[in-house]
Parts: sequence; structure tokens; C-alpha cells
Amino acid sequence: MRAWARTDSMPADQADRSHRLGEGSLRFPPPATSAGMNAVGLGVDLVHIPALTEQLNSPGTRFGESFAASERRAARRRAAETGLDEAHHLAARWAGKEAFIKAWSSVLVGRPPVVVPDKVDMAHIQIAGDAYGRPFVALTGDIAEAFAASVPGATALVSLSHDGDYAIAICQIVHLDGGHVAS
Repeated sequence: MRAWARTDSMPADQADRSHRLGEGSLRFPPPATSAGMNAVGLGVDLVHIPALTEQLNSPGTRFGESFAASERRAARRRAAETGLDEAHHLAARWAGKEAFIKAWSSVLVGRPPVVVPDKVDMAHIQIAGDAYGRPFVALTGDIAEAFAASVPGATALVSLSHDGDYAIAICQIVHLDGGHVAS
């Protein structure tokens, strides 16, 4: 994934909040416009929030490790703001991670996986938010390297939503410069 630097001017307290993601070097993608943008992959995921809550609360589970510390903090902060529990907000982030995997996989149809599915560390696929609450995909570690190598010049766009007991996310992989997928 390309590393994009922030260039907008926002109040320091908002900028500080937007970068509390643990890795310290997350970058925001540039604004998407239709000029020069080439969609190459699409993924969607629907999560049943009570099932995710049960999974998070199961004794001995390691499912919570699928979320980076920054994602857990953001979910706790949103829970305090909305009165909903942390799992409600983690469900949308989980849907975003799964939607990203599906979008990336759709780009690679006909080719072998670039990451062994059982070895994917989901904490390296972060669904973060900017200071204004807009979600974005932030990749770290081996996932960031594998994505950049397999889809050079691409970025991932994500949208999240909740309704009742469900959270949904859609992710689109796009080339912002009209580039093409590596073969």
C-alpha cells in the first residue's frame, strides 16, 4: 500500500487523536476522485454482532488478538460515546478486515494466494478512522508488504455500517493512477 502523508491542516488535538494507532507511521490515502481511478477488487462482509460478542467473550479465546491495540482503544472510545458495547464497534472493524481480504483476493483470481490464509495476522489489517471518523484501511507488517507487491500502486477504500444486530463493510481496491495489477 502506498504511504501517503497528511497535508491537510486540522486542529492539533484532532490530528493527535487520528494518529493514536500504535504503529506511529500510519498514513492516509489521498482523496479519491474518479479521474485516474481504476477499481480492481471488491469485497463485502456481514457480521452478526451477538455472535462476535460471544466469540470475544469465550474463555481461552485469542480472537481479541485479531485487533490491534489501537482498534480496541477506538472501539472503547466509540462505546463510551454511543452507549453501545465495545463489541458492537469491533464488529464493524472485523467486517472491514474480512471485506479487505475478499477484495484483495478478488484481485488475485487465477493466481495462488500471496499469503498463506492460516498465517494471516488480522491485527496487521487495521480499520482505523481519521480525526473526522472516516474509516480507512491501514496495513502493517507482512500484510502491507504482500499487498504492495501483489497490487502495486493500489489502495483500499472501506465503508462501514451498523443496523441492529449486524455490522457490514464493503472494501474496494483501486489504483489511483490508473495502474494495473502485477501478474
